[in-house]
Amino acid sequence: MRGKISRLFAASMVPVSAAPGLEPSPVRLEPPALEVPAAEPVALTLGSETLTYISTGTSLQSPLGAMRLSNSSAAFEAYKGSAALEFAGTLPNYPGYRIASEFLSGASVYRVTNADQYFQDNPTICGGKPIKFVVTKLTSLSDVKDETMAINLWLLSTDNYGDFGPWTSDPCGGDTYKAAKIRK
Repeated sequence: MRGKISRLFAASMVPVSAAPGLEPSPVRLEPPALEVPAAEPVALTLGSETLTYISTGTSLQSPLGAMRLSNSSAAFEAYKGSAALEFAGTLPNYPGYRIASEFLSGASVYRVTNADQYFQDNPTICGGKPIKFVVTKLTSLSDVKDETMAINLWLLSTDNYGDFGPWTSDPCGGDTYKAAKIRK
């Protein structure tokens, strides 16, 4: 049986004309057209305009409340005053942490330039430590009807944001926000 199958397979590889007067299709020598790769998504960043963002959690899960945020300040409904911000860098990709990398890598890091004063005004924030950095990761919600963007936000009390990663725990926490809908 084995010999018959191998001869049948070998015979199927020899070109034969299908019928008299019928030509085999021509051999195509040019390569197939390549698709243009999709453009890299444009990273969303905070602008100079202060916008209001609403927490997606409940009042028990979002102790910061609504947020007013720009690339130079952050203010939270549950706390006094505002934190003055200056851009410090972006979070890297975390090899070996696939899900955390998708969630964190590319997030913008802002240094709180008035950390001591903001802490004096809000001594209960951040587990009793001053906020040193605010980390934001903006996500487009263009595929969701009537929504524009969401922001994942982390507050850090660490002295060096490079020490922050999927393996660390910081008592400051954070929240997820969505942009307030603009009434037309």
